[in-house]
Amino acid sequence: MRHVIRLYHTNDLHSHMEEMERIHSFVVRKREEAELRDESFLLVDLGDHADRFRMETEGTMGIANRKILDYTGYDIVTLGNNELLTISDIDLAKMYHQSPFSVVSSNVRQKEDLGLPVWLRAWEIKEVRGVRIAFLGATIPYPLVYELLGWDVEDPMVCIARDVALLRSQVDVIVVLSHLGIFWDRKMATMIPDVDIIIGAHTHHLLAEPERIGTTMIVAAGKFGEYVGEVQMIVDSGTNANLCFDACVHRMKLEEPSAEMAHFIHGLRIESKRFMTRPIAQLKETLPISWNKESIFANLLADELRTWTDAPISLVNSGVLLGPLVEGIVTWEKLHKLCPHPINPVLVEISGRAIREALEQSMEPSYQNKKIRGYGFRGKILGSLAISGMQVVMTRTVSGKHGIQAIYVGNEPLEDEYRYQLATIDMFTFGSGYVTLKESDLLRYYVPEFLRDLLKDAIQDSSKIEKAKEKRWLSNASYETDCGTLTDMS
Repeated sequence: MRHVIRLYHTNDLHSHMEEMERIHSFVVRKREEAELRDESFLLVDLGDHADRFRMETEGTMGIANRKILDYTGYDIVTLGNNELLTISDIDLAKMYHQSPFSVVSSNVRQKEDLGLPVWLRAWEIKEVRGVRIAFLGATIPYPLVYELLGWDVEDPMVCIARDVALLRSQVDVIVVLSHLGIFWDRKMATMIPDVDIIIGAHTHHLLAEPERIGTTMIVAAGKFGEYVGEVQMIVDSGTNANLCFDACVHRMKLEEPSAEMAHFIHGLRIESKRFMTRPIAQLKETLPISWNKESIFANLLADELRTWTDAPISLVNSGVLLGPLVEGIVTWEKLHKLCPHPINPVLVEISGRAIREALEQSMEPSYQNKKIRGYGFRGKILGSLAISGMQVVMTRTVSGKHGIQAIYVGNEPLEDEYRYQLATIDMFTFGSGYVTLKESDLLRYYVPEFLRDLLKDAIQDSSKIEKAKEKRWLSNASYETDCGTLTDMS
């Protein structure tokens, strides 16, 4: 006699909680259908459910996401890089403490041989109608950053191979919840053929039809809750022999949002507001922002990057600030709306030539208005570069466009071959935005602070706001007539 086990999966929701209203409706209906047909039902999530761009996540440090997973009835989840990189180990413990679902990972451990925290398991074995299914998890490794946050994220291929070898004789089906990306998933299917099913995430890929490499089936459901994936396992209930695996995806746009879940999320929003609406500063004036030219708000952030890292110079794209900071009481909610990105400060060593090229690109509308996505950026366009510790003297070319006549670091001309210590943001080190900034050596990664943490300190100091009013991008005419000699910026 055949029995059907239906395994539904979500991934990379990134706190698009409005989509959980549709997912909740879908899950409730599918769970009821499974009961009526006497089929088995399982629900898993592949990580990056939490994203601190969302107020409910920021205000509860991920606990709102955990509660949504609870409320929807998930059985097993694994960790995405967003959870590990943006939520501290202490807050992750609070987030997953006594959750009714299992959190699994084969390759995430605490540093210094402390092993697994109490809320994390190496794997989970579910017995469904006599069928033993092992669920393993794996997270994409970013060793340097994880180590700073207290995690040892090991080579996923080594860890999965080790655990599969241990479990293969004990279970009927092995499923890997992979927050590694499609490249790693295909590599895993080739290198570790004893894995039966790989459910993928991280690179936001959608597989409308499953891929098959040898005896391994690879599936994936896109991003942001736009789809829910379904895996069907059809087994002989007498022998537990695998008769077949198949898969499909379901588009959530066709689902009616759950009023029940909407009400639940509303309650979480109220809960988060208690934290988010606390005052953090009183501004006497509005701090304007421009994505196409120099502005005080962007200068303030560049200055604070330089102060925070104790670097001689700094730069940051103005597009990370989504609007002006209006005078009056500033709350964490207001600052979060204007700078929602999970982006960290970094200190790099970089050539003067790479800095010059980035500054030249910064004057071009094609760069200023460039739409970018990912690498923590949650804004609209790249924006121009705000700088600190430097001055740029601009001139007009024959065609009428702006060019650069000179760049000064302190009172000295920028030297193309000299290597400078530069404070900037991690997004640039990944090659996003002003691409020449990737041509650098990373000296230090600052975690867990985000850019809005730096801004919080800056706006509480009126002298820093006054400093941000100093011009850094000067026309050659104004430089010659108004400046005389360069201001000492040290």
